[in-house]
Amino acid sequence: MESKRLWIWLQSAVGVGWTHSADLLQQFGDAAAVYAADESALRAAGLNGAALRNLKNKSLSKADKILKTVQKKGWQVLTPDDAAYPDGWAALPDLPLAVYVCGQLPDRAAFPTIAVVGTRKISEEGRRLTAALAAGLAAAGCTLVGDTIHGGDEVAMEAAVKVGGVGVILQPCGTDVDYPKKSDRLRTAVLTAGGAILSEFPPSTPVRRENYGLRNRLLATYADVVLVTEAGEKSGTLRLAGLAAASGREVLAVPGDRTQNAGCHKLIRDGAALVENCREILKVLVGRYPQLNSEKGMEAEKRSWAESPKSEPPKKERKPAKRPEPIRPYVVRQQPQPAPASGEVTWGPLPDYLSDRAKTVAERLTAEPRSIEQLTEDTALSMPQAMTALTELELCGVAQSYPGGRYSRKG
Repeated sequence: MESKRLWIWLQSAVGVGWTHSADLLQQFGDAAAVYAADESALRAAGLNGAALRNLKNKSLSKADKILKTVQKKGWQVLTPDDAAYPDGWAALPDLPLAVYVCGQLPDRAAFPTIAVVGTRKISEEGRRLTAALAAGLAAAGCTLVGDTIHGGDEVAMEAAVKVGGVGVILQPCGTDVDYPKKSDRLRTAVLTAGGAILSEFPPSTPVRRENYGLRNRLLATYADVVLVTEAGEKSGTLRLAGLAAASGREVLAVPGDRTQNAGCHKLIRDGAALVENCREILKVLVGRYPQLNSEKGMEAEKRSWAESPKSEPPKKERKPAKRPEPIRPYVVRQQPQPAPASGEVTWGPLPDYLSDRAKTVAERLTAEPRSIEQLTEDTALSMPQAMTALTELELCGVAQSYPGGRYSRKG
Protein backbone atom coordinates (compact mmCIF):
# COMPACT_ATOMS: atom_id res chain seq x y z
CA MET A 1 0.00 0.00 0.00
CA GLU A 2 2.99 2.29 0.49
CA SER A 3 3.62 2.18 -3.26
CA LYS A 4 0.03 3.33 -4.00
CA ARG A 5 0.43 6.12 -1.50
CA LEU A 6 3.49 7.47 -3.31
CA TRP A 7 1.91 7.20 -6.76
CA ILE A 8 -1.06 9.23 -5.52
CA TRP A 9 1.35 11.78 -4.04
CA LEU A 10 3.17 12.04 -7.39
CA GLN A 11 -0.01 12.54 -9.38
CA SER A 12 -1.22 15.16 -6.91
CA ALA A 13 2.12 16.97 -7.24
CA VAL A 14 2.32 17.16 -11.05
CA GLY A 15 -1.42 17.05 -11.85
CA VAL A 16 -3.58 14.84 -14.05
CA GLY A 17 -2.37 14.65 -17.64
CA TRP A 18 1.06 16.19 -16.98
CA THR A 19 2.91 16.13 -20.31
CA HIS A 20 6.26 15.07 -18.82
CA SER A 21 5.10 12.07 -16.78
CA ALA A 22 6.80 9.51 -19.03
CA ASP A 23 10.07 11.50 -19.09
CA LEU A 24 10.07 11.73 -15.29
CA LEU A 25 9.58 7.99 -14.87
CA GLN A 26 12.20 7.23 -17.49
CA GLN A 27 14.75 9.14 -15.43
CA PHE A 28 13.71 8.01 -11.94
CA GLY A 29 11.96 4.68 -12.50
CA ASP A 30 8.98 4.95 -10.18
CA ALA A 31 7.17 7.17 -7.69
CA ALA A 32 9.30 6.02 -4.75
CA ALA A 33 12.48 7.18 -6.48
CA VAL A 34 10.92 10.56 -7.29
CA TYR A 35 9.83 10.96 -3.68
CA ALA A 36 13.34 10.15 -2.44
CA ALA A 37 15.00 12.64 -4.82
CA ASP A 38 16.24 15.91 -3.36
CA GLU A 39 16.07 19.32 -5.03
CA SER A 40 19.42 18.98 -6.78
CA ALA A 41 18.41 15.65 -8.32
CA LEU A 42 15.09 17.07 -9.45
CA ARG A 43 16.78 20.10 -11.01
CA ALA A 44 19.30 17.85 -12.72
CA ALA A 45 16.34 16.04 -14.28
CA GLY A 46 15.23 19.33 -15.83
CA LEU A 47 12.42 20.15 -13.42
CA ASN A 48 11.58 23.73 -12.53
CA GLY A 49 8.66 26.02 -11.76
CA ALA A 50 5.49 24.65 -10.18
CA ALA A 51 6.44 21.01 -10.79
CA LEU A 52 9.70 21.44 -8.87
CA ARG A 53 8.00 23.28 -6.01
CA ASN A 54 5.34 20.61 -5.67
CA LEU A 55 7.77 17.69 -5.85
CA LYS A 56 9.94 19.26 -3.15
CA ASN A 57 6.93 19.11 -0.83
CA LYS A 58 7.16 15.63 0.69
CA SER A 59 3.97 15.84 2.72
CA LEU A 60 1.77 12.78 2.21
CA SER A 61 -1.29 14.13 3.98
CA LYS A 62 -3.27 14.69 0.77
CA ALA A 63 -2.34 11.25 -0.56
CA ASP A 64 -3.28 9.66 2.76
CA LYS A 65 -6.66 11.35 2.69
CA ILE A 66 -7.36 10.12 -0.84
CA LEU A 67 -6.13 6.61 -0.02
CA LYS A 68 -8.33 6.49 3.08
CA THR A 69 -11.37 7.36 0.93
CA VAL A 70 -10.41 4.72 -1.63
CA GLN A 71 -10.04 2.02 1.02
CA LYS A 72 -13.32 2.98 2.66
CA LYS A 73 -15.14 2.65 -0.67
CA GLY A 74 -13.43 -0.65 -1.47
CA TRP A 75 -11.83 0.60 -4.67
CA GLN A 76 -8.52 -0.30 -6.27
CA VAL A 77 -5.75 2.08 -7.34
CA LEU A 78 -4.18 1.13 -10.67
CA THR A 79 -0.60 2.42 -11.14
CA PRO A 80 2.12 2.00 -13.79
CA ASP A 81 3.86 -0.73 -11.79
CA ASP A 82 0.76 -2.98 -11.77
CA ALA A 83 0.57 -5.99 -14.10
CA ALA A 84 -2.99 -4.97 -15.07
CA TYR A 85 -1.89 -1.49 -16.21
CA PRO A 86 -2.81 -1.20 -19.95
CA ASP A 87 0.08 -1.16 -22.41
CA GLY A 88 -1.65 1.61 -24.35
CA TRP A 89 -1.50 3.89 -21.34
CA ALA A 90 2.12 3.06 -20.63
CA ALA A 91 3.05 4.37 -24.10
CA LEU A 92 1.50 7.81 -23.46
CA PRO A 93 3.85 10.72 -22.74
CA ASP A 94 1.26 11.95 -20.23
CA LEU A 95 0.45 8.51 -18.87
CA PRO A 96 -1.89 8.34 -15.84
CA LEU A 97 -0.02 7.87 -12.57
CA ALA A 98 -2.99 6.74 -10.48
CA VAL A 99 -6.33 5.46 -11.76
CA TYR A 100 -9.17 4.79 -9.34
CA VAL A 101 -11.11 1.60 -10.05
CA CYS A 102 -14.58 0.81 -8.76
CA GLY A 103 -15.54 -2.76 -9.63
CA GLN A 104 -13.63 -5.58 -11.31
CA LEU A 105 -11.04 -5.07 -14.03
CA PRO A 106 -11.63 -7.39 -17.02
CA ASP A 107 -9.11 -9.90 -18.37
CA ARG A 108 -7.60 -7.90 -21.23
CA ALA A 109 -5.39 -10.75 -22.39
CA ALA A 110 -8.22 -13.24 -23.00
CA PHE A 111 -10.81 -10.95 -24.61
CA PRO A 112 -10.60 -7.85 -26.81
CA THR A 113 -11.69 -4.45 -25.54
CA ILE A 114 -13.82 -2.46 -27.97
CA ALA A 115 -14.99 1.13 -27.70
CA VAL A 116 -18.37 1.34 -29.45
CA VAL A 117 -18.98 5.06 -29.88
CA GLY A 118 -21.41 7.30 -31.70
CA THR A 119 -22.70 10.83 -31.87
CA ARG A 120 -24.60 12.34 -28.94
CA LYS A 121 -27.43 13.26 -31.35
CA ILE A 122 -27.92 9.70 -32.49
CA SER A 123 -30.77 8.89 -34.89
CA GLU A 124 -33.33 6.15 -34.25
CA GLU A 125 -31.76 3.98 -36.94
CA GLY A 126 -28.32 4.64 -35.48
CA ARG A 127 -29.64 3.73 -32.04
CA ARG A 128 -30.92 0.35 -33.25
CA LEU A 129 -27.72 -0.35 -35.19
CA THR A 130 -25.47 0.58 -32.26
CA ALA A 131 -27.51 -1.56 -29.85
CA ALA A 132 -27.38 -4.57 -32.18
CA LEU A 133 -23.62 -4.37 -32.76
CA ALA A 134 -22.87 -3.77 -29.07
CA ALA A 135 -25.10 -6.63 -28.00
CA GLY A 136 -23.43 -8.99 -30.45
CA LEU A 137 -19.89 -8.05 -29.50
CA ALA A 138 -20.61 -8.19 -25.76
CA ALA A 139 -22.39 -11.54 -26.02
CA ALA A 140 -19.43 -12.96 -27.93
CA GLY A 141 -17.16 -12.04 -25.01
CA CYS A 142 -15.74 -8.64 -25.97
CA THR A 143 -15.36 -6.03 -23.23
CA LEU A 144 -17.08 -2.76 -24.16
CA VAL A 145 -15.48 0.47 -22.98
CA GLY A 146 -17.02 3.94 -23.09
CA ASP A 147 -19.12 6.26 -20.97
CA THR A 148 -22.79 6.66 -20.04
CA ILE A 149 -23.45 10.12 -21.45
CA HIS A 150 -26.51 10.22 -23.72
CA GLY A 151 -25.98 9.14 -27.29
CA GLY A 152 -24.22 6.24 -28.97
CA ASP A 153 -21.96 5.43 -26.00
CA GLU A 154 -24.90 5.08 -23.62
CA VAL A 155 -26.84 2.93 -26.10
CA ALA A 156 -23.86 0.60 -26.51
CA MET A 157 -23.29 0.21 -22.77
CA GLU A 158 -26.99 -0.49 -22.14
CA ALA A 159 -27.01 -3.15 -24.86
CA ALA A 160 -23.89 -4.81 -23.44
CA VAL A 161 -25.39 -5.02 -19.95
CA LYS A 162 -28.67 -6.37 -21.32
CA VAL A 163 -26.94 -9.45 -22.75
CA GLY A 164 -24.81 -9.99 -19.64
CA GLY A 165 -21.67 -8.52 -21.17
CA VAL A 166 -18.80 -6.80 -19.39
CA GLY A 167 -18.45 -3.04 -19.62
CA VAL A 168 -15.84 -0.52 -18.50
CA ILE A 169 -16.85 3.11 -17.97
CA LEU A 170 -14.22 5.85 -18.11
CA GLN A 171 -15.41 8.97 -16.29
CA PRO A 172 -14.38 12.63 -16.94
CA CYS A 173 -14.74 13.21 -13.18
CA GLY A 174 -14.28 11.32 -9.93
CA THR A 175 -15.32 7.67 -9.96
CA ASP A 176 -17.85 8.41 -7.23
CA VAL A 177 -19.49 11.36 -9.03
CA ASP A 178 -22.95 10.60 -10.42
CA TYR A 179 -22.49 12.00 -13.89
CA PRO A 180 -24.76 12.19 -15.64
CA LYS A 181 -27.29 11.62 -12.87
CA LYS A 182 -29.82 9.98 -15.17
CA SER A 183 -27.29 7.22 -15.87
CA ASP A 184 -26.91 6.15 -12.25
CA ARG A 185 -28.96 3.02 -12.92
CA LEU A 186 -26.76 2.07 -15.88
CA ARG A 187 -23.54 2.50 -13.92
CA THR A 188 -24.93 0.28 -11.19
CA ALA A 189 -25.90 -2.33 -13.78
CA VAL A 190 -22.38 -2.31 -15.24
CA LEU A 191 -20.88 -2.97 -11.81
CA THR A 192 -23.43 -5.69 -11.05
CA ALA A 193 -22.57 -7.44 -14.32
CA GLY A 194 -18.90 -7.63 -13.33
CA GLY A 195 -17.65 -4.47 -15.02
CA ALA A 196 -15.81 -1.44 -13.68
CA ILE A 197 -15.83 2.35 -13.49
CA LEU A 198 -12.42 4.02 -13.92
CA SER A 199 -11.10 7.55 -13.54
CA GLU A 200 -7.70 9.17 -13.07
CA PHE A 201 -9.40 12.06 -11.29
CA PRO A 202 -9.37 11.77 -7.48
CA PRO A 203 -12.61 11.03 -5.62
CA SER A 204 -15.26 13.77 -5.72
CA THR A 205 -13.58 15.65 -8.61
CA PRO A 206 -16.39 17.46 -10.48
CA VAL A 207 -16.85 17.50 -14.25
CA ARG A 208 -14.95 20.25 -16.09
CA ARG A 209 -14.77 20.89 -19.82
CA GLU A 210 -11.05 20.23 -19.99
CA ASN A 211 -11.53 16.81 -18.38
CA TYR A 212 -13.06 15.35 -21.54
CA GLY A 213 -9.90 15.68 -23.60
CA LEU A 214 -7.86 14.08 -20.82
CA ARG A 215 -10.39 11.26 -20.45
CA ASN A 216 -10.57 10.64 -24.19
CA ARG A 217 -6.85 9.94 -24.48
CA LEU A 218 -7.33 7.09 -21.98
CA LEU A 219 -10.47 5.81 -23.69
CA ALA A 220 -8.78 5.77 -27.10
CA THR A 221 -5.76 3.84 -25.81
CA TYR A 222 -7.55 1.50 -23.40
CA ALA A 223 -9.54 -0.03 -26.26
CA ASP A 224 -7.96 -2.45 -28.74
CA VAL A 225 -10.50 -1.43 -31.37
CA VAL A 226 -12.67 1.69 -31.81
CA LEU A 227 -15.96 1.12 -33.63
CA VAL A 228 -17.81 4.26 -34.78
CA THR A 229 -21.46 3.51 -35.54
CA GLU A 230 -22.76 7.00 -36.35
CA ALA A 231 -21.06 10.39 -36.49
CA GLY A 232 -21.74 13.75 -38.05
CA GLU A 233 -19.22 15.60 -40.17
CA LYS A 234 -17.99 17.62 -37.17
CA SER A 235 -18.72 15.09 -34.44
CA GLY A 236 -16.41 14.92 -31.43
CA THR A 237 -16.39 11.17 -32.06
CA LEU A 238 -14.04 11.82 -35.00
CA ARG A 239 -11.48 13.36 -32.65
CA LEU A 240 -11.63 10.27 -30.47
CA ALA A 241 -11.13 8.09 -33.55
CA GLY A 242 -8.13 10.26 -34.50
CA LEU A 243 -6.57 9.77 -31.07
CA ALA A 244 -7.08 6.01 -31.36
CA ALA A 245 -5.56 5.87 -34.85
CA ALA A 246 -2.56 7.96 -33.81
CA SER A 247 -1.96 5.45 -31.00
CA GLY A 248 -1.99 2.48 -33.36
CA ARG A 249 -5.52 1.29 -32.55
CA GLU A 250 -7.79 -0.24 -35.19
CA VAL A 251 -10.64 2.03 -36.25
CA LEU A 252 -13.83 0.63 -37.77
CA ALA A 253 -16.75 2.60 -39.17
CA VAL A 254 -20.29 1.73 -40.25
CA PRO A 255 -21.65 3.43 -43.40
CA GLY A 256 -25.15 4.89 -43.38
CA ASP A 257 -27.23 7.88 -44.37
CA ARG A 258 -24.83 10.44 -45.80
CA THR A 259 -26.52 13.31 -43.97
CA GLN A 260 -26.57 11.71 -40.54
CA ASN A 261 -23.43 9.61 -40.90
CA ALA A 262 -21.06 11.85 -42.87
CA GLY A 263 -18.39 11.39 -40.20
CA CYS A 264 -18.24 7.62 -40.70
CA HIS A 265 -17.99 8.11 -44.46
CA LYS A 266 -15.05 10.43 -43.88
CA LEU A 267 -13.34 7.88 -41.64
CA ILE A 268 -13.79 5.19 -44.29
CA ARG A 269 -12.38 7.47 -47.00
CA ASP A 270 -9.39 8.15 -44.75
CA GLY A 271 -8.68 4.44 -44.28
CA ALA A 272 -10.92 3.11 -41.50
CA ALA A 273 -12.25 -0.38 -42.16
CA LEU A 274 -15.86 -0.52 -43.35
CA VAL A 275 -18.00 -2.95 -41.34
CA GLU A 276 -21.74 -3.60 -41.36
CA ASN A 277 -22.35 -6.39 -38.83
CA CYS A 278 -20.81 -8.43 -36.04
CA ARG A 279 -19.78 -11.26 -38.34
CA GLU A 280 -17.33 -9.03 -40.17
CA ILE A 281 -15.76 -7.86 -36.90
CA LEU A 282 -15.67 -11.17 -35.07
CA LYS A 283 -14.21 -13.18 -37.95
CA VAL A 284 -11.09 -11.03 -37.70
CA LEU A 285 -10.90 -10.91 -33.89
CA VAL A 286 -11.49 -14.60 -33.28
CA GLY A 287 -8.10 -15.46 -34.76
CA ARG A 288 -6.42 -13.47 -32.01
CA TYR A 289 -8.93 -14.27 -29.28
CA PRO A 290 -10.06 -17.90 -29.77
CA GLN A 291 -12.24 -17.78 -26.64
CA LEU A 292 -14.73 -15.48 -28.40
CA ASN A 293 -18.09 -17.11 -29.09
CA SER A 294 -18.98 -15.82 -32.55
CA GLU A 295 -22.21 -17.80 -32.86
CA LYS A 296 -23.52 -16.45 -29.57
CA GLY A 297 -22.59 -12.95 -30.65
CA MET A 298 -24.36 -13.12 -33.99
CA GLU A 299 -27.46 -14.59 -32.34
CA ALA A 300 -27.54 -11.71 -29.84
CA GLU A 301 -27.18 -9.21 -32.69
CA LYS A 302 -30.07 -10.81 -34.59
CA ARG A 303 -32.24 -10.85 -31.45
CA SER A 304 -31.51 -7.17 -30.79
CA TRP A 305 -32.72 -6.23 -34.28
CA ALA A 306 -35.87 -8.28 -33.78
CA GLU A 307 -36.65 -6.74 -30.38
CA SER A 308 -35.91 -3.12 -31.28
CA PRO A 309 -38.99 -0.91 -31.87
CA LYS A 310 -39.86 -0.23 -35.50
CA SER A 311 -36.93 -2.37 -36.52
CA GLU A 312 -36.51 -4.03 -39.84
CA PRO A 313 -34.69 -7.30 -40.39
CA PRO A 314 -31.00 -6.76 -41.05
CA LYS A 315 -29.96 -6.80 -44.67
CA LYS A 316 -28.94 -10.11 -46.11
CA GLU A 317 -25.25 -10.58 -45.55
CA ARG A 318 -22.95 -10.78 -48.51
CA LYS A 319 -21.13 -13.99 -49.15
CA PRO A 320 -17.80 -13.82 -47.36
CA ALA A 321 -14.70 -13.52 -49.46
CA LYS A 322 -12.38 -16.49 -49.70
CA ARG A 323 -10.02 -14.76 -47.31
CA PRO A 324 -11.24 -12.15 -44.81
CA GLU A 325 -9.89 -8.71 -45.51
CA PRO A 326 -7.69 -7.61 -42.60
CA ILE A 327 -8.64 -4.52 -40.67
CA ARG A 328 -6.55 -1.73 -42.11
CA PRO A 329 -4.95 0.86 -39.89
CA TYR A 330 -6.68 4.21 -40.04
CA VAL A 331 -4.39 6.68 -41.82
CA VAL A 332 -5.38 10.31 -42.05
CA ARG A 333 -5.07 11.62 -45.59
CA GLN A 334 -5.02 15.36 -45.87
CA GLN A 335 -7.40 16.85 -48.42
CA PRO A 336 -6.85 20.40 -49.66
CA GLN A 337 -9.65 22.74 -48.63
CA PRO A 338 -10.09 26.46 -49.27
CA ALA A 339 -8.84 28.42 -46.26
CA PRO A 340 -10.33 31.67 -45.01
CA ALA A 341 -8.38 34.84 -45.62
CA SER A 342 -5.76 35.61 -43.02
CA GLY A 343 -5.06 38.99 -41.52
CA GLU A 344 -3.94 40.83 -38.46
CA VAL A 345 -5.99 39.56 -35.55
CA THR A 346 -5.81 40.40 -31.87
CA TRP A 347 -6.75 37.41 -29.71
CA GLY A 348 -8.36 37.61 -26.31
CA PRO A 349 -6.67 36.15 -23.22
CA LEU A 350 -6.61 32.37 -22.84
CA PRO A 351 -8.73 30.83 -20.04
CA ASP A 352 -6.75 30.32 -16.84
CA TYR A 353 -7.89 26.70 -16.49
CA LEU A 354 -6.29 25.57 -19.77
CA SER A 355 -3.54 22.97 -19.46
CA ASP A 356 0.03 23.99 -20.32
CA ARG A 357 -0.10 21.78 -23.38
CA ALA A 358 -3.30 23.44 -24.64
CA LYS A 359 -1.76 26.89 -24.10
CA THR A 360 1.30 25.85 -26.09
CA VAL A 361 -0.83 24.71 -29.03
CA ALA A 362 -3.06 27.81 -28.81
CA GLU A 363 0.00 30.04 -29.21
CA ARG A 364 0.81 28.30 -32.51
CA LEU A 365 -2.71 28.60 -33.93
CA THR A 366 -3.42 31.39 -36.43
CA ALA A 367 -6.45 32.77 -38.25
CA GLU A 368 -5.45 30.60 -41.20
CA PRO A 369 -6.08 26.88 -40.51
CA ARG A 370 -2.97 24.80 -39.85
CA SER A 371 -2.60 21.04 -40.13
CA ILE A 372 -2.00 18.79 -37.13
CA GLU A 373 1.36 17.85 -38.64
CA GLN A 374 2.43 21.50 -38.64
CA LEU A 375 1.31 21.97 -35.05
CA THR A 376 3.12 18.86 -33.78
CA GLU A 377 6.28 19.98 -35.55
CA ASP A 378 6.10 23.50 -34.12
CA THR A 379 5.25 22.42 -30.56
CA ALA A 380 7.37 19.24 -30.37
CA LEU A 381 4.25 17.45 -29.12
CA SER A 382 3.26 13.95 -30.19
CA MET A 383 0.14 13.42 -32.28
CA PRO A 384 -1.93 12.15 -29.28
CA GLN A 385 -0.78 15.12 -27.18
CA ALA A 386 -1.71 17.60 -29.91
CA MET A 387 -5.09 15.97 -30.50
CA THR A 388 -5.88 16.07 -26.77
CA ALA A 389 -4.88 19.74 -26.58
CA LEU A 390 -6.95 20.63 -29.64
CA THR A 391 -9.99 18.87 -28.17
CA GLU A 392 -9.57 20.93 -25.00
CA LEU A 393 -9.23 24.15 -27.03
CA GLU A 394 -12.34 23.38 -29.10
CA LEU A 395 -14.39 22.69 -25.99
CA CYS A 396 -13.24 26.02 -24.56
CA GLY A 397 -14.05 27.93 -27.76
CA VAL A 398 -10.41 28.78 -28.49
CA ALA A 399 -9.95 26.61 -31.60
CA GLN A 400 -12.01 25.89 -34.71
CA SER A 401 -11.70 22.63 -36.69
CA TYR A 402 -11.88 22.33 -40.48
CA PRO A 403 -12.08 19.42 -42.93
CA GLY A 404 -8.80 17.70 -43.58
CA GLY A 405 -7.60 17.78 -39.97
CA ARG A 406 -6.84 21.51 -39.83
CA TYR A 407 -7.39 23.98 -37.00
CA SER A 408 -7.44 27.76 -36.56
CA ARG A 409 -7.55 30.15 -33.61
CA LYS A 410 -10.82 31.81 -32.64
CA GLY A 411 -12.00 34.07 -29.84
